Amino acid sequence: MNGKNTTWQDPHARRLLAAAVAFAALLGLSGALGGAAAGWAAHRASLRPLATAASALLANGFTPGQAAAALQTQPNSPGWQLVAQMGRDTPAAWGPGVLAGMLAGSLAAFALGLLAVGGVVLWLHGQEARWQQALATVRRCAAGDAAARLPWDGAGTPGALLRAVDGLAAALRAGAERERKSKQFLQETLQDISHQLKTPLAAMALYCQILQADPTDAEAVRRCAVKTAAATERMTRLVRTLLKLAQVDAGGVPFAPALCPLDALAADAAEPLTARAAAEGKALSLEGPDVAALCDRAWTAEAIGNLIKNALDHTGPGGHIAVRWGAGPLGGWVTVQDDGPGIPPQDLPHLFKRFYRGSAPAGEGLGLGLPFAKAVLEAQGGGLSVESEPGAGSIFRASLPGLSKS
Repeated sequence: MNGKNTTWQDPHARRLLAAAVAFAALLGLSGALGGAAAGWAAHRASLRPLATAASALLANGFTPGQAAAALQTQPNSPGWQLVAQMGRDTPAAWGPGVLAGMLAGSLAAFALGLLAVGGVVLWLHGQEARWQQALATVRRCAAGDAAARLPWDGAGTPGALLRAVDGLAAALRAGAERERKSKQFLQETLQDISHQLKTPLAAMALYCQILQADPTDAEAVRRCAVKTAAATERMTRLVRTLLKLAQVDAGGVPFAPALCPLDALAADAAEPLTARAAAEGKALSLEGPDVAALCDRAWTAEAIGNLIKNALDHTGPGGHIAVRWGAGPLGGWVTVQDDGPGIPPQDLPHLFKRFYRGSAPAGEGLGLGLPFAKAVLEAQGGGLSVESEPGAGSIFRASLPGLSKS
């Protein structure tokens, strides 16, 4: 209708309507035939006494003695033939009551048929309204309306179909949102990488210019070589950490969880940083009960090591970094506490973002250690949280699921 797809153009709907019309016609015809049959039977019953008398008279020769017996005689074929010859067995001789009954039966049957057709038409109209509303909603979804929902709460196959379509639309919206965030994240990451590489590359270019200007200056060559090596090491750490982080994010790390004593895990994490802590005049202590956690020892030790390194970066000479562990109802935990200046409140919501180094960065950090630690812990079903107040130091808490006492 009017160039639009409607329920009336659906072959199934047309067949349903045609079946309803045919049913109404059959109902009316059966009513008419039924009324006619009832009228005919009533008329025959009204003629029964006459047929009986005629049969008796023909059979008994009009004798008075047989009159009483005539009333008991069953009508036979000759009697009905006589009634027909008298013109009493034709529709013209039917009484008004019989004809009225036939008409009433026919009208009632046709009325029921019309009601059936009307009910089917109303039902199809309601279905048409619902499907048109659903079609409009789907078009809104296709146009990018994220709030569009299919308003169908009915039962049966149509309701299940539209609920499934609604779920599909929600999944597509979620997928589009993930893709948008992924593209945004990739763009921001590339910008951050270019920014991180620009400084050491510029420094290396400057060192090359210095060497080209006076390659005979041994002290200048030595200084440039040392600084070039430091810049190269920084870029190597950046690329290596980014590759590991990307591998974790992509789910490509084959974690091998095993029951690991937390004292050994803490020792693995702290061992590469012990010499640095001593050289910087900072105390590094390990303490905790004899407990174990189910985790990948190597990856988890590297994550905890990043927390210790972060604490060293933000603790001054004479400071103390305490690594503790223990057990709880929900699993194991490892904390790294420092007595540094603490984290400004405005930095806490962004602390685990990549390349974020806070409003007062310390040291030569890349801003990737905390995001890496969080990603590794969460990939194993754990988590990472932080508590900090300015001037009171910070406590990073790594949660490890599946802990059991040794």
